[in-house]
Amino acid sequence: MIAVVCLDERLGMTFNGRRQSRDRVLCEDVIKDVTKKGGRLFVAEYSKMLFEWSDVPMICGDDFLDTADRDDTCFVENRALLPYADKIHMLVVYRWNRHYPSDMTFDLNVEEGFELAASEELVGSSHEKITKEIYVK
Repeated sequence: MIAVVCLDERLGMTFNGRRQSRDRVLCEDVIKDVTKKGGRLFVAEYSKMLFEWSDVPMICGDDFLDTADRDDTCFVENRALLPYADKIHMLVVYRWNRHYPSDMTFDLNVEEGFELAASEELVGSSHEKITKEIYVK
């Protein structure tokens, strides 16, 4: 599977019970990548509202990480990924250039088993700078 996460400078995924990933440009970029790959987008019910505007095939449910296939993209906001490490062949990380008091932190070490394949800067709708990193196994 292709896992997509949004992290702050200290690997925080959520802060004060809120998502980090509401940025419109970031969501458009995720949909662009899913469309290019021809796969489906898997999300938790919590994340569904971010992508309802899109016509990309979206699978929503609490077990989305269990049901996704190799070419499917999983947008992950509030779930641990370590139990799925063997299933992930690509990891897309959107990094905020800020630090928030996080409730949940990213539990994978990208330096173990992943290689940075690409990096680019995005100008988001909510943040001036969002760094997109693509890691592959």
